[in-house]
Amino acid sequence: QPMAVMITKLRFFISLLIDQKIDPKNPAANYGMEQLPNMETKVICANSLQNFVADMYQDAAIEDLARARKRYYQRDLSPDEQAAELDIIITKLDEAFPQFFKAALGHPGLNDEAGRRRANRKCLETWFHFGSMAAPFFSLKFFFPEVAQNGGFDIVIGNPPYGGTPIPDPLKTSLNLGSKDPYGAFISRFIAHEPPLKRHGVLAYIVSDTFMTIKSHKPLREQILQSFIHRMIRVHPDTFNATVNTAIIILEREIPPTEPDRKSLIPDDHSCLMADLTQVSIHENYSRFLQLLYRTSGASEIGKDAEEGIHIMMGDTWRSESSPEYALYCYPQNLISTNSYIPFFVGSPKLFTLMNDTTARVEYRQIDGKRVTVRKVNINHNSIELTKLGDIADVKQGMATGDNDSYLFQNPESRGNYRSIEAYRKYVLTEKCLEKIRNNHVLRLALIENGISRNDTSSDRYFEGRFIVPYDKGGESDADGGWLPNYWVPTDYFIDWSESAVSQIRNDTIATVRQRNGKPVPADKPHYHRTLASALRSPQTYFIIGISFSHTGNYSPTYRLGSGALYDMAGSTIFTHTQIHDVESFVSVLSSKLVRYTFKVYTNTSVNASEDPLKLVQIAINLNRHINRLVNNIINKQKSDPRYDYASNEQIEIDRLVYEAYGLNEDDIREVENWYARRYPALAAAQRANFERKLAGEG
Repeated sequence: QPMAVMITKLRFFISLLIDQKIDPKNPAANYGMEQLPNMETKVICANSLQNFVADMYQDAAIEDLARARKRYYQRDLSPDEQAAELDIIITKLDEAFPQFFKAALGHPGLNDEAGRRRANRKCLETWFHFGSMAAPFFSLKFFFPEVAQNGGFDIVIGNPPYGGTPIPDPLKTSLNLGSKDPYGAFISRFIAHEPPLKRHGVLAYIVSDTFMTIKSHKPLREQILQSFIHRMIRVHPDTFNATVNTAIIILEREIPPTEPDRKSLIPDDHSCLMADLTQVSIHENYSRFLQLLYRTSGASEIGKDAEEGIHIMMGDTWRSESSPEYALYCYPQNLISTNSYIPFFVGSPKLFTLMNDTTARVEYRQIDGKRVTVRKVNINHNSIELTKLGDIADVKQGMATGDNDSYLFQNPESRGNYRSIEAYRKYVLTEKCLEKIRNNHVLRLALIENGISRNDTSSDRYFEGRFIVPYDKGGESDADGGWLPNYWVPTDYFIDWSESAVSQIRNDTIATVRQRNGKPVPADKPHYHRTLASALRSPQTYFIIGISFSHTGNYSPTYRLGSGALYDMAGSTIFTHTQIHDVESFVSVLSSKLVRYTFKVYTNTSVNASEDPLKLVQIAINLNRHINRLVNNIINKQKSDPRYDYASNEQIEIDRLVYEAYGLNEDDIREVENWYARRYPALAAAQRANFERKLAGEG
């Protein structure tokens, strides 16, 4: 952005003027003012993601360029002398970048060499001398040769774009990234790929915090782990008025190891500091924000002289303090690599032991005909047996019809604008019908493929004219009321699964759907006539009881028993394939505060909980069977009162049993409870108020 560069120069110019010592008694000496330095070549505008690597034969030209730039900086140059140095600079740049004007302006080029040279020199002078345009690439050696001779920049500070236009595929490939997010490219470019940042130089960025855990940014995290992580501070959303959650990251560049058998040059005693300040608004409580921000500057002071009510955990190599307001964690950077997902976690380093899948002892067991990987981790002198959810269950994304308005129905009070089910309830399959389908494998497959017969009374697929089935499509939360849609939620959505509907879903193209809904097919989209509108994912799991979960929203994921019919991509479903636990026990573990903590802190901090991260949820092998009775109690009460306050009743005992199964002590439990109150302040406050009212009523 050339305007940003010009504003920067203006601000520097004003700052330099302010610093001047003016002597009004000596007008002959320009009132005592010193000649200001030349800033044209100090601040430039360029696309720093596009690296230009100079050929070796250009090294001599770079030395000439460096001498000319150094001379150009001198304050005592006459206008003619400065023009001469500028001519040398432009000549060297023209020789190095003969097609600069073509790349910068998108110019088709010139066949006339003399005309090309004039156009290129003019373009280079406009960029270099006036800063009113952007260079289409960046070259440390040519743009800042004096910096290159010193090994690179000492510090890189930035607020790179979080969204907007994704980086192009060639750039993503050259940076070895898994995501096209531009902010990730800016991190990678300045620490890992011929970076302009010198070794032990510091990178300080404001970025989206999603890179810290999500799967697509794992390659970026691998690159970052080769450098020193000093601080990552997650801040309140209003800190930078961003539309995403942001973090301040401070890294110190290290070079990758040269020995192939070494993963990192980071010593074992290097610690990083991770801070959660997401509940402290810089606008509403400025002084408190600064007070906590200053605490992040002294990692060794964490846990010392902490405020009353702050939970403190100290270890040999880590220290933590947490409360419902904020949390600070200091732990060895290499601890991150004990989990193969390598999350940059803002949470308890002690509880991260539960995530250890690289150095923990591993056993392989045959359970219900399946080979299951079981890890043993030690916590609080307990040996806890864990397995990943993906090793004992299938996590499946649901279907997309391509035209929900044509096939879906809903309860009138539910969110959405589909047809009301009220006039069609007599056509909804009963639970008895669904049980028949689930218990007859041949019938189930036939229904999946062909749908329900509406008129052929002789068909096994005929159900007395009923053709509409329940459709799992997520669940809404009520934070103000302290309620989450866990365990059991009545079905609010339904789908037409008649023969004609299934045939149409299987054959509709995007074009036919648009035409049916009165929308034209764009002339530049001929593939719409060939592309199916629907996506019937994982059809082999239809009409099977599973655990439906909501994967989008601030309180996602939430878990409940599925309807055992069909499910949408917004109501994706978990299907267990071993009998380590029954489905009710699975729901209880997944709905517990501890598993929510380990998932949201160590695996997926974002508001989207997709299928792959869920496969990494840690499931304890040994679980108190009493938990099953508690879950059944909740479900039975929910069937008569869908908003039953289980959080003030059975959930308390369920959480206790889960804490026990994972080997937590009182300090660990307090850490989880503090995080829960910090992450979900409205929900936690409402649940606390509900529990206090319950106690008052019992009293």
